[in-house]
Amino acid sequence: TLIARADSRNLKLNKNYYLIYNEGGTVNGQWGGLEKGFLNPNFNVSWAGEDLGENSAVMFTYEPQVDYATMPVIGGMATAPISINMLVSILSFSDFLHPFLIASEYKPLIFASSALSDTPLIAPAYSKGVWFMPVYTKMKAGDLGFDADSYGFSFGIGRQLSSNLYGGVFAGYLRNNLDFKVREAKDEDQDLFLGGVGLLYLSKPWYGRLITYAYTAEHDYTGRTGLNYELLETADYKSRGYYAEVTAGYLFGEKIRFAPELGVAYGYYKTKSFRTSVPLNPSLERTYEPDSIDVFKAIAGFSVQGSWNKTQLLAGLRLEQTLGDNDISVIHYLPGQPKYKLEKSIADTTVVIHAGLNYSLSKQISLEIGARADINGDYKAYTGKGMLRIAF
Repeated sequence: TLIARADSRNLKLNKNYYLIYNEGGTVNGQWGGLEKGFLNPNFNVSWAGEDLGENSAVMFTYEPQVDYATMPVIGGMATAPISINMLVSILSFSDFLHPFLIASEYKPLIFASSALSDTPLIAPAYSKGVWFMPVYTKMKAGDLGFDADSYGFSFGIGRQLSSNLYGGVFAGYLRNNLDFKVREAKDEDQDLFLGGVGLLYLSKPWYGRLITYAYTAEHDYTGRTGLNYELLETADYKSRGYYAEVTAGYLFGEKIRFAPELGVAYGYYKTKSFRTSVPLNPSLERTYEPDSIDVFKAIAGFSVQGSWNKTQLLAGLRLEQTLGDNDISVIHYLPGQPKYKLEKSIADTTVVIHAGLNYSLSKQISLEIGARADINGDYKAYTGKGMLRIAF
């Protein structure tokens, strides 16, 4: 049995590596089996000579496996939209559209999915508000091949536009640090910048809400390639996305208020094509051409809010169901090698649980803390945040 090994720095794919150099003698017998003497499953070796004796040869080829070769794209294309969605959708539980609704004599803290009491919706003196929200998310995505830590913040301003209409704008930044769980990839850092707008229409007991945003991301990837992952590879690339969500709900209750809601959402995510850099063997540099992702979702949720003196307790449950495909797909190849289309599915259903507490520090200032859990068949994410509101 021949155990095949090679130096990845000098490796040539689809080339015959002859095993025997004969200077005129006689070669008897032939090889038996052939085994891989290396670890990387994306590479293969096979017999390639005219026979298994004197003219025996082996050939190394590249045959990417989905669970390994797609890691750079899966990490980039999955983490960016998931983390952004959590940063923005957590706002729907902490209504950023009109953070001025905090005056202690006006108990309702409208948190987009909450119910309202019969007190006036807004103190005339406080028709505007600003807010700032730091956030941290821990993502466990072992089924997708990575874990991630996300740090960031968002800020914005909201105001009353008419007797029933409220609007707001916001912006934010996230830093994602990915730690891959396969030897193929090492880590990735992401810098994400976003901006969005929101509208809320209130006509008790009904309400309707629109949240939409766009983001751009810069990715810094580090991985390993070669027969035994001994070669370093790096890549810098960009992605962008857009998301819009429309929900409608019904408000009821007094001291404890409830709000069931239904909605739909659409997301578009695009990662630019990129090629990794492998200085020690450029022939192993990998090109990725990701397909854009269009995702449609149905949303069902239920929220509850209770008010006691200066304190409001918030809680919510939300189900997000993807309609149609939720796959990440990419064209992938090495220089001069065949192209492969690789796909990885992400589970279609996500359950979101949120809870928080808001405390009015004064008639114009409130502080909220909250936690959120996103549970999906392929990942789990846990988010903590604080929010400071100032009315004026």
